[in-house]
Amino acid sequence: MLGLVLPNSKSVLLKTFTFKNCNELYGIRDNKSAVIEFLDGLFITADLNILEKFYCLLHLRDLCIGNIIELRDYNFDVLIIQEELQEIVDIKETIKFGNNSITLNYPKNFTCSSMYNDSFIETILLDGEVINYNKLSSEEKNLIFNYLPESIQKEIKNFYKKHINRLKVEFTIKGKTLGLSLDSVQCVEFFTTMLVPLSPGTYRDYIFILSKRIKDVSFILQSTFLDVKDFMDLYVKEAKENKNDLNN
Repeated sequence: MLGLVLPNSKSVLLKTFTFKNCNELYGIRDNKSAVIEFLDGLFITADLNILEKFYCLLHLRDLCIGNIIELRDYNFDVLIIQEELQEIVDIKETIKFGNNSITLNYPKNFTCSSMYNDSFIETILLDGEVINYNKLSSEEKNLIFNYLPESIQKEIKNFYKKHINRLKVEFTIKGKTLGLSLDSVQCVEFFTTMLVPLSPGTYRDYIFILSKRIKDVSFILQSTFLDVKDFMDLYVKEAKENKNDLNN
C-alpha cells in the first residue's frame, strides 16, 4: 500500500503496482473497459476525479516501475507530466432549480469513447432523492438529462464548454509540445503503455531465472518491477563474477 498527498492537499491511498500486475494489464490491454476497471481497482481511496487519478497513476509508475518511459523513438520522464498537474483547480459548482439541485465537477470515470455535455454532472438532488450520476447506466443518464428543464441543460452544457480543456494535459518533450486528452480513450491507451514495461516473454524469463535463487515465486510476483529488475541486475552481476572466478 502506498500513500501520497495530491496537489489539492487530498490524502490518497493506493495499492502497490506489482510485477504480476504488469502482466495482468498486458493481457487485457485491448479491452478498454477491462483496463479502466483494472485501474480503478488500484485506488483504495474512493471518489477521486480523473485528474486526481491521473496524478496517482503517474506516481505509481514512478515508484513501482521507474520514472523513465522508454519508447521506440525517444524516452521521457513521467515526472515532467506530473509537474503539469501541480495545480488542480476547484471547479465544483451547484445549480439550483426549485427544490432540486445539480452538482457539477470533474468527471470521476475514464471513458472508452468520448465525454459528452453531461460528463461533469456529479450528483443530482431530484424530488428529494440524491442520485450519484456517475453510477448510472447510459440509458438512465439520458433519461434524467432529457427530463431536466432546457435552461438547466444549457447551464450544464456551458459548464462543459468552459472546463473541458482542463482535461487536456500538455507537456514538452525534446522541445516538442505534446498533449494527452483525459476526456477520450487516448488516455486509457497511454496508461497501458505507461504501466506495461515488459512483454509476456520477458516476464516469464525473469520468473524462470529468479526462481533459481528465490524459491518463493509469489514473493517475486508481489514485488514491484523496480525490485525485480534490481534482483535481475544482482543475479547477472553475480553470474559474471562467478564466471570470472572460474576463468581465473
